[in-house]
Amino acid sequence: MIASTHLTVGAAAGAALYRFLNPRKRSDLIVASFVALFLGIFSHLLLDEIPHSEYVMIPKDILLLVLFGELFLVFGLIFYFGIKRLRNRDKGEEVLIMAGMIGGALPDLAFVVYNLFGIKWQWLKSFININTFFHGTTYLSGWISFPVQIFISVISVYLIYLLSIKNKKPGN
Repeated sequence: MIASTHLTVGAAAGAALYRFLNPRKRSDLIVASFVALFLGIFSHLLLDEIPHSEYVMIPKDILLLVLFGELFLVFGLIFYFGIKRLRNRDKGEEVLIMAGMIGGALPDLAFVVYNLFGIKWQWLKSFININTFFHGTTYLSGWISFPVQIFISVISVYLIYLLSIKNKKPGN
């Protein structure tokens, strides 16, 4: 999956968690943040079950540039459609959105750190092996899987938008 898909679905999981738990106390928010992180990781592993092979189309020397561009785009969209609408409210929803995004990124972040940056820590390799287990053995062309992932990302951003409207306090 492309990073955008994992980040937007993780963010949507965090936004939905806020909507349903609505943590008010600091201790509740801390626990909810760990749940959002777990939901982001879980969503990543679930999404990786969908056959995909999009990054093989990108030359390795520009892959990091593409990833940073994706990150900029995703954070911008989520900020505009979700977090920007949260002004004058508690920051709990922002925290859970970010925790979900971090969880959505963690499995592939381990791969990037290990393979692209060359940091060969054994625990990273173990984390990569768990992530690899969830990748299917069937691969679809990036030209087929890419539109599906964009669709999933758009639906996730729209869900964040809808949840941010529903969570808005009266008078704001």
